[in-house]
Amino acid sequence: SATWADEEEEVMLQKPKAGTVWDTFDISKLAKVGSKLDYVASKKHGKGSIIGINLEDIESKVNYWNNVVVYYVLGAHPPFTVINECIQRIWAKYGWNKVAM
Repeated sequence: SATWADEEEEVMLQKPKAGTVWDTFDISKLAKVGSKLDYVASKKHGKGSIIGINLEDIESKVNYWNNVVVYYVLGAHPPFTVINECIQRIWAKYGWNKVAM
């Protein structure tokens, strides 16, 4: 008996090939290409070391990840197009129209 993943894969194999997500990737569209990394000295704490991170140092990354859905499929390896269509069906009502990998 075929699983849902097998059925979806069969449907996807019948569609014309559209290329990969990387065919249209444009690094110049990334907001902070080449973000500068700064060294932060650590302090000894017992046998280990600790550092302090200020919110202003990571705030832009926190804001970026506030708008992200992490989608993980257990036990299956569906093609990106299957995941993309599933996310679009579920999240379109919230105005989500773009999926990236």
